[in-house]
Formats: sequence, C-alpha cells, structure tokens
Amino acid sequence: MSKLYKLLFWMTILAMVVANIYLFGRSIKVSDEIMSLEKKTRDLHINNVGLAKEVSFFSSLVYAEKAASDLQFVKKSTPTFLNKLGVAYKDQR
Repeated sequence: MSKLYKLLFWMTILAMVVANIYLFGRSIKVSDEIMSLEKKTRDLHINNVGLAKEVSFFSSLVYAEKAASDLQFVKKSTPTFLNKLGVAYKDQR
C-alpha cells in the first residue's frame, strides 16, 4: 500500500506543478491584456479631451461667426435712409 500512496502523492504533486505552470502562464497573458486595455483607455481619454475641446469650439459664437462669413451668410449692413422725414411725423402735422 505504501507504494500506491507514494505514487498517488507524486502524481498529485506533478498535477499541482502542471496546474501551477498553466495558471502562471494564463496570469501573464491576462496581465498583458490588462496593460493593453489600460493603454487604450489612456489613449481614449486623451482623444476624448481633444474632442471636447473641438466641440466647445464648434459650439462657440466665434466659430459660428467664422462659418457664417465663410458661407457668405452675413450681409454687410447698409444704412437705410428715409427720403421724406415727413412720413415719420405724419400724425403730428
């Protein structure tokens, strides 16, 4: 019986060593994936900050004024004159 116990003991130890090696490899792979996701998160955060600045610029009045002048939506104001000022004073005569 002692040979059977020794054999079971060494088989258990061997199984634990193999399982430990496998789990160590998997933990390294998961660690690499976590590092990759953290880098992507940082890159997305930087991109998000840039996009937020662009959105604030595009919603500003400065951009609206520039876009309107580029698209020629703004007509330069010309003064309007009344030929007869008497029209404005019609009720007072």
